[in-house]
Amino acid sequence: MKPVFCKKPSGDRDLDCETELLAHFCALVERALETGWAEEEVANALLSLAQAYSGNLLDDALIVDPAVSALH
Repeated sequence: MKPVFCKKPSGDRDLDCETELLAHFCALVERALETGWAEEEVANALLSLAQAYSGNLLDDALIVDPAVSALH
């Protein structure tokens, strides 16, 4: 992974990441709109992708007790 070099660090890495991604995000939205997707469709697709990505991070972080998982 590349090191993070934020132009204007705020001390809040989540906010700094959001700031760095904003231009790319806006470009992606604009490209989708230019392709013919409606704003609501684009918003729903991006939200769905973000939720799936976040959920996958949580799934990867879970530590399962083998005794409990054997019961399910």
